[in-house]
Amino acid sequence: MKRLFALLLCLCLCLALIPAAAAEDIEIVDIEPVEAGEVIELVDAEAVPNAKPSISSSPKSVTAYLGTTVKFTVKASGAESYQWYYRTSAEGSWAKSTSTGAKTATLSIVAEAKRNGYQYRCKVSNADGYSYTKNATLTVSKKPVVTEQPADAVALAGETVKFTVKADGATSYQWYYRKTADGSWNKSSGATGASLSVEVKSYRDGYQYRCKLTNANGSVYSEAATLSLLSKPKISTQPFSYTACVGATVYFKVQADVVDSYQWQYRTNPDGSWKTTSLTGCKTATLTVKVTAARDGWQYRCKLTNSQGSSYSDPARLTVSGDLCGEGLTWKFGGDGLLTISGTGEMYDYRSGGHDRPPWYSKRDRLLRVSVGSGVTRVGNFAFQDCGSLTEATIGSGVTAIGVSAFYSCGNLTSVTIGSGVKSIEGSAFSYCGSLTGVKLPAGLEEIGDNAFDACGSLTGVTIPDSVTSLGAWAFNGCSSLKTVKIGKGVTVIDEGTFDSCGALASLTIPSGVTSIGDWAFSRCSGLTSLTIPSSVTSIGGAAFEFCSGLTSVTIPNSVTSIGGGVFRGCSALRSAYVGNGVTRLGAFYSYGFFESCSSLTSVTIPVSVTVISDRAFRGCSSLSDVYYKGTKTQWGKITVYDENEPLLNATIHYNA
Repeated sequence: MKRLFALLLCLCLCLALIPAAAAEDIEIVDIEPVEAGEVIELVDAEAVPNAKPSISSSPKSVTAYLGTTVKFTVKASGAESYQWYYRTSAEGSWAKSTSTGAKTATLSIVAEAKRNGYQYRCKVSNADGYSYTKNATLTVSKKPVVTEQPADAVALAGETVKFTVKADGATSYQWYYRKTADGSWNKSSGATGASLSVEVKSYRDGYQYRCKLTNANGSVYSEAATLSLLSKPKISTQPFSYTACVGATVYFKVQADVVDSYQWQYRTNPDGSWKTTSLTGCKTATLTVKVTAARDGWQYRCKLTNSQGSSYSDPARLTVSGDLCGEGLTWKFGGDGLLTISGTGEMYDYRSGGHDRPPWYSKRDRLLRVSVGSGVTRVGNFAFQDCGSLTEATIGSGVTAIGVSAFYSCGNLTSVTIGSGVKSIEGSAFSYCGSLTGVKLPAGLEEIGDNAFDACGSLTGVTIPDSVTSLGAWAFNGCSSLKTVKIGKGVTVIDEGTFDSCGALASLTIPSGVTSIGDWAFSRCSGLTSLTIPSSVTSIGGAAFEFCSGLTSVTIPNSVTSIGGGVFRGCSALRSAYVGNGVTRLGAFYSYGFFESCSSLTSVTIPVSVTVISDRAFRGCSSLSDVYYKGTKTQWGKITVYDENEPLLNATIHYNA
């Protein structure tokens, strides 16, 4: 009381000294309560902006043997003081720690049995504020705790390798081995120390070793370490064959363990003799080959050598396509800018980058239209990528799949006719087709891949047929002009980011078969004013409706049992919210708040099932006035409410609502 009186007296004196003309500029701000013993400093009005400590490394959870000393450490910039806290369980209340280093960056704790499951965090402070680290859990074991695992070993035949394990609390050791990674373990005779010496023999190549560590309270096993015999190179990745047009550049690559030198070879036919090549990269893991008509059918392989001998890669073949674009398919480019694909079968898959481009790639600036014939069964990967002049594409009825990035970044493509036989539109097939205004998806379509229509900024409407069962992540992300969406009955999962940043989307009906809505599924749909979540939905991911700034009300059905953090963050027009009784937690630890920055939110209904309201769940909800709680005042008092939820705590609670 004396301190409070002194502070009030000081304030009155300061006000008395302020000239009347200047009084108009005084702003009264919220004053954070101080703890007993803290010193209040008066700072200059021109102080730097808020710069509370920034934590770069939080303490890590630890498993330790009974009686050993463990350390929790925090790293932070701008720190002036530290205070460590602990709690006895994941849901318990925090208390100040008085253990060694409790006011430093490193806290030292003796691993006592009573501390098993304790959690620790640090409050890092300076004159501008404070930050908390993430929680770290201490697990105390009476059994031995391995502090250093045995490491894999690679050696020549005849050498001796040593496997070593380090542990706290071990009174005896016993090593075991097995011949294969899925074989049975056998006791290693006489191997009863912390280290095991093994003579390297050819038959032990691939053997694994582990140690059983024991004390009076039980045993634990170390991780398995593998012994590998140093031998001639072992090839892990073989070079693959190419089909490419004249003038393209292709790259044959090989990967292997323990290689001292490389030498690429070639032969002109499958029965010919191998010859050494001097092409670019011939003595490296990657051979560069310029495609010429003369090299059609040539094969390439690599000789890899080390001190133990040489290994040869599998042969890879170069096929020069000419006017072929698939087995049984040809292409023709006309003076009117029309590219025609005809014949029967699948198109070749092409690649993004400087090699294995489609044969018409050099004509892409003059390519205006594409016609894929009815005999074609698949449009190849990257077939028309970066064809910036392309305005129209017709895909025949025989096509069943449109490959990965097939029309990626065709920025002037405005019209696409997709044949009735298409079952799959693969990942990024039409990504960044910014002029595409509409697309009719066939009734038999089953799959829309990840990012399939990503950043199609002119697309205004889409109807997803009932036949679609797989709707990929970020499929329509960034379709900023998308006003109408009809999701078919076959969709059960709306994946992460599927409709993220579809700002023109004004209304949405989620079909009753949907059970899961992923992270960021409808994030930044700022035009969305109404939303119906069906009772079939059981989980909603984090930030699923983040920054839907036009949304005015929302009802979370009772069926929802799992819901992530920041779900409605930044929904600035949201006025009322109803949370169903399947939800047990509002928000997630160390995530954006559940209703954070919902500045228009005036009322919320919370069920009895909620036991935790996480950090920042209601931060910035400055209009919140009424909370309708389904339970009693006593039940409300048992809810754990974490930091930065002042608007909730200051609202009127209506019990048994």
